[in-house]
Amino acid sequence: MQKKYITILLAACAALNSGCATMYPPVLNDDSVLSEDSAVILMAVEGQAALNYVQICSANISCSNFYFPETTNDVIAFSMKVPVNGMNIASYTVAGRGAGYIGSSPFGYRTVNAEDVAITDTGVFFYGTLNTDTGAFDQNVDNGKLSFAYQKYANLLSGKTAINFTPLTNR
Repeated sequence: MQKKYITILLAACAALNSGCATMYPPVLNDDSVLSEDSAVILMAVEGQAALNYVQICSANISCSNFYFPETTNDVIAFSMKVPVNGMNIASYTVAGRGAGYIGSSPFGYRTVNAEDVAITDTGVFFYGTLNTDTGAFDQNVDNGKLSFAYQKYANLLSGKTAINFTPLTNR
C-alpha cells in the first residue's frame, strides 16, 4: 500500500513540475534556459582523469546527480534552485573506472571534502576546482578558469549577477 502512495506522489511531482527536486538534472550548456529562481553553479575540473559524474547534495533538497560527457581541464555548469543551504559535492566518478552498487554498498565513487556553501540569490556562483587525480577540491575562485567559463558560456552567463566573485569586467 505504501508503494502505491509513493508512486502517486512521485507521479504528481513529475506531472506538476512543482519544484520537486530532480534526481538527474541536465548539465547546462551555453544555450540552456534557466528558471527565474535558479543560480548557475560553475565548477572547474583539472587532472588527467576524465570526470563524467558529480553528485551535489544540500541540506534542503535531495542529492542531484549530474552526468555529462567525459571532461578534463574544463569548467562545467549546472543550476540549483535558490535558496540552497549546505550545498556540497558529495562524490564523483571518472571515465574508465566502474562505479555502482552491490546491494546497498557503493563502489567506485570518489568522495570529496568540501565546505558546505549557501546560495541565497540567483546569478553565477563559482563553486571551486576539482582535481580528478587527487580528489582535492579548492573552493577559491580561480580567475583563469572563471575567464574560460565566461568564454565557454557567454550566452548563459550574460547579464547574470556574480554571487561570490568580482565580475571580470570590473578587474
